[in-house]
Amino acid sequence: PTSPITYDTQVNASCLCDNAESTLELFQNTTNVTSENNVFSAINAGNYLYSCNVSSSFNYTTAENTSIYVVNKAAGEVKLYLNGQNNGITVLQGAEVNITGIRLNGTGNIQLFNNSVQFASGITPLTSISTFDTVGTYNISVYHPGDQNFNPSIEYFDLQVDTNEAPYWSNNVTSSPYYAPAKTYWFNITWIDSEAPSTNVSVA
Repeated sequence: PTSPITYDTQVNASCLCDNAESTLELFQNTTNVTSENNVFSAINAGNYLYSCNVSSSFNYTTAENTSIYVVNKAAGEVKLYLNGQNNGITVLQGAEVNITGIRLNGTGNIQLFNNSVQFASGITPLTSISTFDTVGTYNISVYHPGDQNFNPSIEYFDLQVDTNEAPYWSNNVTSSPYYAPAKTYWFNITWIDSEAPSTNVSVA
């Protein structure tokens, strides 16, 4: 294939000459790869100088042909799971959450982050069981820094932690301290929810 290509694409470097009196040689940078002449193979990402050489003989002069070949890094890929789900989730305050990151290609360790702060690093799959005691929204991510053949990759989701406290009422105010049959009275109470503003409710 024509340069540049993306890593994991098979490459065929061919070296040909019309000098039957000498043996040709194929070099990749400074490495002799004559044994791979006209053979499809996968090579690491990078820039390569291929040269086809043939030495002089009684009837032929020395000849050389060179080409630069570029192999770009492929896209890296990771997956993040929150309690087994590949998406953001909502849990109650104090809940344990299974946070698992998986590297789908490349090599090396991956890292887990909570609001951009790393809290775990290791081989794939990487799992951390974390308890969330504070109400709020947490950005959870898995990151792979890349390697020789793959670019860095990241996946992230929001983890919403809601309160586990039920709303409650206070400040019960009535229109009259005395009650009689067939009369209408007003009661005003305040409902309090730790996740929402207080609400006044009037009941007749």
